[in-house]
Amino acid sequence: MSFFDKEGKDETESVMKELKEKCPHVLDMFATSRLFQGNAQNGTQDMAAQYSVPYWGTLPLDSALLKACEEGKAFVTACPSSPAAKILTGFAERLTKGLPVDMGDKA
Repeated sequence: MSFFDKEGKDETESVMKELKEKCPHVLDMFATSRLFQGNAQNGTQDMAAQYSVPYWGTLPLDSALLKACEEGKAFVTACPSSPAAKILTGFAERLTKGLPVDMGDKA
C-alpha cells in the first residue's frame, strides 16, 4: 500500500511511521472495496449479473498481498491465516472445480 500527497510525492514511510506511533491497531485491520460501482449497495453483484458470471463475494484489501506479488511469493502460502488468503483459496477451489483440466497421460 502506498500513500501520495497532492503533488504525487510518496509519503508512505511517514504515514506508516505515524500510524505505528499513534494508532498501531489500525495496521491490524483490513479494508474491502467494491469495484465497478453501479448501485452503491450492489455494484459488483450488479456487474456480475450484467455479464452473466457468478458473484463470489468481496476480497479484503491486504498490503501483504501486494508485497507478496512484488516479491514473487505465493500470498496464500506466505500469509495463510489472512482473511484475504482464505478468500483467495476459496476462489481458487471454485475455479478448479468449475474448470476441470484433463491431466491424462501425455506420452
